Parts: sequence; C-alpha cells; structure tokens
Amino acid sequence: MNTVENDDQVSVHLTDCDREAANEVFAVLEAAFPQASPPAGPKTAGEVSAATVWSRTVNVRDRGRSGAGGAAAPGRDAAATAALYGAADPVRQVREALEQVFASEYLGTVPGEHELEVHLRLTGRGHG
Repeated sequence: MNTVENDDQVSVHLTDCDREAANEVFAVLEAAFPQASPPAGPKTAGEVSAATVWSRTVNVRDRGRSGAGGAAAPGRDAAATAALYGAADPVRQVREALEQVFASEYLGTVPGEHELEVHLRLTGRGHG
C-alpha cells in the first residue's frame, strides 16, 4: 500500500495502538516536519478483525529547525507499530526523528525498485 506522491514524502502507518499513542507519534512527526499532512484515521480493516490503521504523510523537505526536540516526550505506555513507506533517504530521516524520542525495535525492511518499507515497534522510553 503506497500513498507517497513525491520523493520527499514518507507515508507513515501506525497499528497496534490507540488514538492517544498515535497522536503522540504524530506530534513527534509534526515537531520534526511541520508540513506533515493532517492525520488520517482510524481506518478499520474489515469487520472481522477491526484492526485500526492511523496514517499521515510527512514531507521531509520541510524539516523543523529543532528536529523532533520540540515534541513532548511520549507517555510511559505509548506504543505503536510503524510502517514507513518512501524513498530511502526520506524514510531514514523520519526513522531518525522517531528514534530521537521513542525506543525503537527494528522489525524489517521490504525493498522496492524505487522505494522501501521499514517496520518499527515504537515504545515510550519508560515503557517496559
């Protein structure tokens, strides 16, 4: 599933989290990349599983001056699985911004011809 429109954009999809955790992740992205699109969500995948996906598109060209440093620290219990879709360098920039604030577990990469997909498990640094 790809919604990236240009090389500077990264599509961020969050699952395995509630609205509060998704909002905390999006607040970090907004602080780091002020031109991020408004969050879209929730989207549910079928009536059987009711899996929720929160999504947002980030434009890394408009990186904030302070990176993610201006974002509030996530709550102790904040946790989400993130899928980042886009060109390699913009995905790296978004991943770095998230990892400045969240503890991150790398879950894997799916390479494509011109883009890639990186999966991470994000948790509040005090989560445990």
